[in-house]
Amino acid sequence: MSSFVGFFPADSPQYSIIVVINEPKDKYYGADVAGPVFSDIANRIYSSHIKLQPELPVASSTEAPISLNGNQKATRII
Repeated sequence: MSSFVGFFPADSPQYSIIVVINEPKDKYYGADVAGPVFSDIANRIYSSHIKLQPELPVASSTEAPISLNGNQKATRII
């Protein structure tokens, strides 16, 4: 059994997640097996709740907007 427990956002936690993987294959450490699952779940929840997102400054036409997770080159193009 492999497990990972965490909470987010770090500054003011509103969610906690426990991920348990029964009979993991190849790896068995929680950070290697259950950690990525936690990350995927947390990112989906975090990105779908506008209240959890920090206010971002309005970017000028010469500045790329701040991006947390994503491709910076694609962000600049957009």
